[in-house]
Order: sequence, then C-alpha cells, then structure tokens
Amino acid sequence: MAKAGFDLRKGLSIDIRPNETMVQLPHAQILGVEQQQVDVLAFENGLWNRISGQDVQSELSALPELAWKKAAESGLPAEAQEVLQQQLEQRIRTAQPLRLIFNDEKKSE
Repeated sequence: MAKAGFDLRKGLSIDIRPNETMVQLPHAQILGVEQQQVDVLAFENGLWNRISGQDVQSELSALPELAWKKAAESGLPAEAQEVLQQQLEQRIRTAQPLRLIFNDEKKSE
C-alpha cells in the first residue's frame, strides 16, 4: 500500500487577502510504502538454475524500492494534490476564491 501526502515541514503559508486566499505548500509526494503480504507460490530448483535463499532474499528486498517507484509513476502524488484542492474548497467557505500554489521543488520521491 502506498501513501501520498504533503511534507509540511518544507513550508506552508496561508495568505488571506481581500480578493483571494492563497495557500502555498510543497508538492505532494510518496510518504510511505507498506508491504501487506508476500506469497511465494512456487519455489522450485531447476537442474541448471538453482534458487538459493539469498536469491529470494535479494528479490524480496528489491520490492519496496520497486513499489516506491511504481507508486510515484502511478500519478498518486498528483491525485493527492487534486483531492486536497477539492477538500479545501468544500471546507473553507470564503467570499474570495481559494488558490493553491505548490512550491517548485521535486514533485515526488
């Protein structure tokens, strides 16, 4: 399971002006990837290609990095930004428009 969100330690500012409310924050990023379960369906050694415990461990240890990369490529950070925009518009009722500005740092990790 991958989780995307905002690292507010990188900066958050809210500027309420007469003509608009501006919210500046960093781009959404992948905050974590959790492994739910790994099932080894078959563990068979071939005559020429033996599978060692080290081979299995090596492949399993590569899974978190692969999951992190796939989550970033999936558009999850962009989806988090859209959801934040929608939630703020629903919850913050002001006469002036609400404008979200995402800082130009790296979009996803």
